[in-house]
Amino acid sequence: MTKEEIMQGTGLSEADLKALFLFEKLVQKSKPAPNIMEEDKKNLVSFLEKSIGNMDLNKQLLELGKLDEQDTGIGFLVIHTLRNLTFKTRHWHSASAEKSSQTTLPQVGIRSDLATLARDLEVFEDSGLIKQSPLLTQLEGDAHKALKEGFAKGVDISSQVIFFEIKATKGEHMFLHKPYQKDDFVLSEFLYNDEYKIRLDKLIENDAIKSLFKKNLGDDWLPQLEKKFAIIQRTIHDAQLIGPIHHGLIHQNAEAQEQFLAEDKSPATLICSPFIGLCTMATIKELNEQLRRELKDKGVKDIPSTLLQLPISDKLEALAPEHFIDVLDKCHAIERIPGQATVTMKERLSDTKGEGDEDHPSNQP
Repeated sequence: MTKEEIMQGTGLSEADLKALFLFEKLVQKSKPAPNIMEEDKKNLVSFLEKSIGNMDLNKQLLELGKLDEQDTGIGFLVIHTLRNLTFKTRHWHSASAEKSSQTTLPQVGIRSDLATLARDLEVFEDSGLIKQSPLLTQLEGDAHKALKEGFAKGVDISSQVIFFEIKATKGEHMFLHKPYQKDDFVLSEFLYNDEYKIRLDKLIENDAIKSLFKKNLGDDWLPQLEKKFAIIQRTIHDAQLIGPIHHGLIHQNAEAQEQFLAEDKSPATLICSPFIGLCTMATIKELNEQLRRELKDKGVKDIPSTLLQLPISDKLEALAPEHFIDVLDKCHAIERIPGQATVTMKERLSDTKGEGDEDHPSNQP
């Protein structure tokens, strides 16, 4: 594809496209980062500053991600990282302007986004771009502060006051009494508690393909596949990536799904939810395409059209999670991981079992 065709298909400007090509060079190189001309460095910094909270750019990057990497020359990692930057900073400006020592629910969400963004900012920090901009330096500082305060893993509200703006009560304050037992609780972790690990080796139909991976990827080919799977699975959180036909199904729980995908999870880990089948099928399809391109680049001939195969028709428009899990379980391709919310809740119930009401002070003023 020509630059003009890419620009026309995505809505990106010529300057944006040039910046994306430069970012691709940065992420492909090993440390130390390659030398960049000062003019190019200024353009990259300007692009990053413009990216903060820029949801229009987020949509353009989404369109770019739908195109074949071989046609655009811009890889998955660049698009994924920059989409994270645009999305997770969408409320950062308002949060920075707000001067308050009180923790509100919107602030919890904003800080959680910033905490999970800290890792994505590392590639720009390694390239020396962050320190070139006071704005980016402030963003990085806020991200690391949120990460250090534990917002990436949930929020400890045992000794804080959280303010709820409820119209019916005209914004009355809700106070949490310190004598209550300290209990870290993340709602999305509880609602999306059942977690499963896909066993990718069970999705390979014959030993010849395993030998092909071992020969070209090395003895650690399976961990490599799991890492690729995890990266792809974290990114497929927009219904348009899976297809407009599934738009309504995916976005029924888009907010909780985004929070799950933004957190650190073990490779090839999934949640049991209405979109698990569609998400997994889309991830396996993308993983197959990436592996085929990688093997082709290594000079491999006669690559099978399908390297990993789910025992499910890819034409299904919807799939009940229990049926999806059952199908994978029958071919030993899935492993259940007890959700932390279940473990925490069981421990909590065990600790409080038999305790009287006198141990729990009334929540009355």
